[in-house]
Amino acid sequence: MRSSAASAGLLSPLRGATVAAMIGMILGVSGESREARADQPRSLLLGPPARAPAPRPVDTRLPTGGVRVDQPRPSGASTPACGFRVPVCVHAAPSVEPARALQTLQSLERAYERLVWALDLPAPRDDLGRGGSDALDLYLVDGHRDVELGVYNDVAAGQGWDATSSFCVLDAGSTSSFERAAALCVGEAIGRRLDAAETPHTLRGYATHLWWLSGAPTTSDWDALDRIQLMPERSIGGRELERTSEGAALFFEYLDATWGFGAPGWLASSLVALSAGKTAAPAFRWNNEPDTWDVVRESVGGLPRFASLMSDFSVRRAFLGERDDGTHFPGLGWAGWFGSPRFDWTLTWSSLPRRVLLSRPIAPTGAAYLWVDLDGVALGSVLGFQAECEGPAPFVWSLVRVGRDGRELGRLEVPFQEAVRRVEQRVTNLETAAGVIVVATNLGGISTAFPFDPDIYPYEPHNCSVYLVRL
Repeated sequence: MRSSAASAGLLSPLRGATVAAMIGMILGVSGESREARADQPRSLLLGPPARAPAPRPVDTRLPTGGVRVDQPRPSGASTPACGFRVPVCVHAAPSVEPARALQTLQSLERAYERLVWALDLPAPRDDLGRGGSDALDLYLVDGHRDVELGVYNDVAAGQGWDATSSFCVLDAGSTSSFERAAALCVGEAIGRRLDAAETPHTLRGYATHLWWLSGAPTTSDWDALDRIQLMPERSIGGRELERTSEGAALFFEYLDATWGFGAPGWLASSLVALSAGKTAAPAFRWNNEPDTWDVVRESVGGLPRFASLMSDFSVRRAFLGERDDGTHFPGLGWAGWFGSPRFDWTLTWSSLPRRVLLSRPIAPTGAAYLWVDLDGVALGSVLGFQAECEGPAPFVWSLVRVGRDGRELGRLEVPFQEAVRRVEQRVTNLETAAGVIVVATNLGGISTAFPFDPDIYPYEPHNCSVYLVRL
């Protein structure tokens, strides 16, 4: 089990909010008493409650969360097998072999012990006997829909904080690791206790992040990274559970590697807990306001600093896996070639000037990469860069010089201006570099008052043209 890496730059805008989130862990938002938030995760440390994101404008025409579906539990299962040490149970369909059910139960027990006992994260919420006991229930069934593992809320009837119990449904024919599936089940159950209204995409990414902290990577993890890096233009944030959702753990890994300190998993858990709100009992949709993206933006101090954070995240993605120099994603060295992102264009210095259009538009929080190979660059040469993007979503750009040993020599972030669609920059000191990576990041949002919100779905991608010239 690896520990989170502390960044050398902890004296940052994010640190104060992170410290409050860690110390509070999260006993409440501004003005709430400990008793009012007793169902939220507690810390071993003492301190004031963390600060909640500032309220945003409300437009009743825009969705605020996913549909509140009261998912029925599978029926016809045999007598459940329950753990002696921890409150977990496995309900197996009659066709499932007893050995399979027992192995799943043992994995579920170990996952609970690692996440709740070892990492000191809050336990999944009791389900008040919905599965025959208060334990977390996992149902082994034949042919579970389109996904191997589903985690569902037990929709609460009250009007308190959006913290619910949940249950898991696993395809008995799954070829995935027992340990991994059990960890995702417990991890999502913890996330749904912290904020049941959070998007399924984010909760699956959060659970995968906890698995990467506490377990050993499997082929499913290489596959998850490969999918998200093969399509970097896809949104790292999302609403619905899809094939790229597990790869969303990459953003939690980034925050943990650059800003995290203290116990592993606390930073990600704090972000999820701080995003908890209240949904009225008769509401058709969850009130997922604020969401984890609101918390991150508020923590760093607004959109300009959020733009810098997202740009840094996108740059670090370019050095993941085989390209990693040990400083960008130190905890994901196991990714190998599966962690390398797809580059949209590869150009040579000798072929410039060139104007290219990105082959795929970029979705909100997604990125695109271009490589300029500096073949035969002369002393004192300068690379001229110009980009123009579709509105209204704001973009942020970075130009990264890469040495012949694959290490980052330095980067130049184009000054962020939200309303500007065309940007320009010059890159110098090219003599010692092997190439330059051009990184584009779509920050999303439909207007200045409405930044990226994962619940406003489907997302609208935007394209950019890039002009590169020798000066």
